[in-house]
Amino acid sequence: MVRSNPKKRGPGTHPRRGFGGGAPKVLRGVGQSPAIGCGAESRNLKEKIMELGQVVFSKKGRDKGLPFIVCRIEGEYLYLVDGSLRKLAKPKKKKIIHLAKTNYVDREIGTKFKEQTYLLDSDIKKALVRYAKE
Repeated sequence: MVRSNPKKRGPGTHPRRGFGGGAPKVLRGVGQSPAIGCGAESRNLKEKIMELGQVVFSKKGRDKGLPFIVCRIEGEYLYLVDGSLRKLAKPKKKKIIHLAKTNYVDREIGTKFKEQTYLLDSDIKKALVRYAKE
């Protein structure tokens, strides 16, 4: 059978919607836990524990690929600064899942954040330069 329009598909052959055909749906019995909230998400968050002063990279958004330093942690959100685009006066709020962590923690910056001592945007820039040199 030759179709005049190759984009038109017959019933039950949509590649993403899964109408008709394909594998049957698994029905859960009584006492089985639902697929949502099975712990996979919480395990991913536990792996991404962050510290103040840690260098992270943005994975999503217009700042994708840029390095930042963690300046505040609130639940699943981190507040990030880089000294030039995002200054200490207005840090960027971003979810942990949208960040790639590094193993580099600038202890000097981290202690200044914890003790809430005087810190400049230039100190943040210098810390990111130190990270780039390593």
